[in-house]
Amino acid sequence: MKNKTKSKIKAIVAVVIVLVMLLLVILPLFSGTVQAATEKELKQKQEELQKKIDAEEEKKDEVATEKEKLDHQITALHSEISVLNDNISKLDSEIGKKQAELEAAEAKVNMQDDLFKKRIQVMSEQGNWNYIEILFSSSSINDFFSNYEIMTELLSYDKNLLNTMKEAKQVIADSKASIESNKAEVTADKDELASKKSNLSYLSNQRQQQINNITANVEEYQKQYEAAERAMNALKSQLSGSLSSSNGSVKYVGGTFTWPIPGYSNITSQYGYRLHPVLKVNKLHTGVDISAPTGAQVVAANGGTVTKAYYNSAYGNMVVIDHGGGYATLYAHASALLVSSGQKVSKGQAIMKVGSTGNSTGPHLHFEVLINGATSNPMNQFSAR
Repeated sequence: MKNKTKSKIKAIVAVVIVLVMLLLVILPLFSGTVQAATEKELKQKQEELQKKIDAEEEKKDEVATEKEKLDHQITALHSEISVLNDNISKLDSEIGKKQAELEAAEAKVNMQDDLFKKRIQVMSEQGNWNYIEILFSSSSINDFFSNYEIMTELLSYDKNLLNTMKEAKQVIADSKASIESNKAEVTADKDELASKKSNLSYLSNQRQQQINNITANVEEYQKQYEAAERAMNALKSQLSGSLSSSNGSVKYVGGTFTWPIPGYSNITSQYGYRLHPVLKVNKLHTGVDISAPTGAQVVAANGGTVTKAYYNSAYGNMVVIDHGGGYATLYAHASALLVSSGQKVSKGQAIMKVGSTGNSTGPHLHFEVLINGATSNPMNQFSAR
């Protein structure tokens, strides 16, 4: 009986031990699965937000370009209206001068007309005086020819006076009509341009409102992007932490790093704070950017184990290599990956090709060095290039 009881207890203990061992195996796997799922969701969210930001920025650029064209047109209309205003001012000045000349001419014509009428009236009041009577009243032949000459001059004067008054009145009328017509045309042109300017200003204001709305959208997306980025940084810290903790029993492979892009050494962005290309704020640039053409070969800076080889919305195609002793390197923005997770690589082995995937403005390699979970200036790891 005692032996049976002991056997049952041993069986129960064995089952408990097996269950504990299974839990110890399953829990890390489950934790890793949850973390991988969380990381995947965050990556997808970042990718979606980045697409929205890119789309809004593209729309903003299009609207800004259209607004710039409208502003140029408004500026041109301003110049045209200014010219027309100058022309109108000149015409007003000419009209003023011409009006004064016309008034003087009219006064002169009116005075001549009055004198002519008064002379006719006087002749009429003095009786039946006419040119024939004046001639026949001559006392001698010399007086006759003298009177005839006077009469001829009077007739010619009267005729010329009437013609002059008629022509002067016509000139006055024509001048007035011409000046007023020119002014009317210029004023009409000015009104038309002013109407165009008003329409363009309305369109320009509309485009500015669109830009303001788009800017607000981008700001909101950027906030969401920052939240996703913080979550990604937390995951990166977990990654770095796991690297450092797992290296407690794994020694550093040793030696200095080799340059990750043989033949290309132009650094376009150093390690440190800089203006973030998406968020447009000063943020820590956690590595160095090395310029190189698409397809250029990227090699492992040192030997180790590939812990990550996948696509990230920020880093694009990327690789992380664990070198042991808390050291790890990160390579980003590749056009193609040549290694996979879990693969052992040696110093100088090709791991990817240069590209411009993820948050990138052109083909280059983003290279990071992590020591015990913290980023470090990669340039401190090279004795020579």
